[in-house]
Amino acid sequence: MGEPSNHSLKVSHQPRKVRSFVRRTGRLTRGQKQSLDYLFPKFGLAMDAPLPDNWQPGQVVVEIGFGMGDALHQLASAYPQFNFIGIDVHRPGIGHLLNRIESSGIKNLRLIEGDAMEWLNQTQWHQSLHAVLLWFPDPWPKKRHHKRRIVQTEFLQHLSEVLKPGGYWHFASDWIPYADAVKERIGRQHQLQLIPPEQIQTEVLRRPTTKFEQRGMALGHQITDLYCLKPTC
Repeated sequence: MGEPSNHSLKVSHQPRKVRSFVRRTGRLTRGQKQSLDYLFPKFGLAMDAPLPDNWQPGQVVVEIGFGMGDALHQLASAYPQFNFIGIDVHRPGIGHLLNRIESSGIKNLRLIEGDAMEWLNQTQWHQSLHAVLLWFPDPWPKKRHHKRRIVQTEFLQHLSEVLKPGGYWHFASDWIPYADAVKERIGRQHQLQLIPPEQIQTEVLRRPTTKFEQRGMALGHQITDLYCLKPTC
């Protein structure tokens, strides 16, 4: 047997990127696939897209991980004074929400398919967001998986850059250990302040009940809502 080629001995030393999500392929219904094919060009945004021309900076709300999108659609319908962006990787949910946007006729909701961490790193959104919503993300309860939780130091840094002064981040979870870990991590940085929602001077959006919240409550889990403000000075 001949000597192995140099090419076969090459080993990549690039660190594997840790993601906070698992891409669930899921089965697309015919309607969801049609929505992705025909409606995403109308209601979707590219990862590097700028603020739409008729959207005002500071009046944009982003939900990270919207699932099937029913709560986000409800928010966009209830608060027409804001424009909303939903970011997710779950294609059946994106297709479902696209169909709801089309059928309801609302004009203030756009979707992005992709990794929220990559999107938050886009510099064109600097100080543009009124609020970022992260409701019931995967808690990754096993200790060896904690590094996969989305709320890490880098995530908080990105939030402080994209939120406008006076904007806020709303985190909700039905997993107490995760909420406690988030509180601790917030306490170790200085860009965002954990405060009661009634002390936020800008308008605070009321969170609809979500499917994941209902599931957690059925299991007897306690719901925790945390609000972090970006100071105005």
